Amino acid sequence: MVDCPHKSPPMRRYWFSLLLLPLFALRADAQNAPAPAAATPITLGESAVALNGPWKFHTGDSPQANGAKAPRWADPDFDDSGWQNYAIDPKHSALTAVEAVQTPQLAGWQHHGHPGYTGYAWYRIRLQAPLDTNSLALLMPQYVDDAYDVYVNDQKIGSFGKLDGWHVLYPQQAKLFPILVTSLSSDQPTTLAIRVWNIRYEALSSQHNLNGGLRGVPLLGPYINGIEIEVPHDLPLGVVAGLQYEVRAATLPAGGTMAIMTDGVVEAQGLNKELFGFDRTGEMMRQQKSAAEIATAAQAFGQQDDITVVSIERVLAAATSVA
Repeated sequence: MVDCPHKSPPMRRYWFSLLLLPLFALRADAQNAPAPAAATPITLGESAVALNGPWKFHTGDSPQANGAKAPRWADPDFDDSGWQNYAIDPKHSALTAVEAVQTPQLAGWQHHGHPGYTGYAWYRIRLQAPLDTNSLALLMPQYVDDAYDVYVNDQKIGSFGKLDGWHVLYPQQAKLFPILVTSLSSDQPTTLAIRVWNIRYEALSSQHNLNGGLRGVPLLGPYINGIEIEVPHDLPLGVVAGLQYEVRAATLPAGGTMAIMTDGVVEAQGLNKELFGFDRTGEMMRQQKSAAEIATAAQAFGQQDDITVVSIERVLAAATSVA
């Protein structure tokens, strides 16, 4: 929370930045999926789909193509037909997004034919999104061993942790990565590639070892971003004793972020009397700016009133690990 003191108007602006979970069940069937070289069609609507597979998987790290900014294995034109077919949860070929979120920690690549292996590995999947798709987001699972980079059509959209780290442990947490429209192609499949690093000391050559890479199922869905929740225009709390306020309810799904701010943010004025405004505030939310960055930007723009911004993120509850 960042508080820039002045006087005290009501905190009345609420903004969502979230990945919607499904309103109905969706299937991600690995057994009846298209051939590995083909794209897996996905149906989004207003819901998210679980990306259980079939993924293409390969241990080791990608060579860097000459003159390319991204590793060769992130290239959508790369031929991965010789890679291993990989379902993250092989026991359940059909998973809804809710089931994927609630699934306990799954077995990693050491339990998928690579006992004792640590270091780098890559996952790739080709997806055919609906033609009217204009914004997507990827929710990475809370269970990943250990750090990773995420690429969409060879453009890096985010990362978690430090790759090639030796003794760095990270808290289990889901991460939401918006996918820019410029990364998508309306007439071509979208290639999602995940580069993962697993720390060395987890190299336990046992058939019962569960470590390595993705141990939860990623979710892909529409990105509902920078949306304001309409609330009544009431007096500030405590101004009039006994005043009744209308209650509004909204659901913040796992991985979603809500920002609450005073009107001092949007009412900040520049030298030419231009307001900081709702459009500029919403754009900062779409860019996943922190509460501190929003408050600082409004204050620098021209503070006229008190500025308070609170950011709330809903994280996934820890599930029971596989024994």
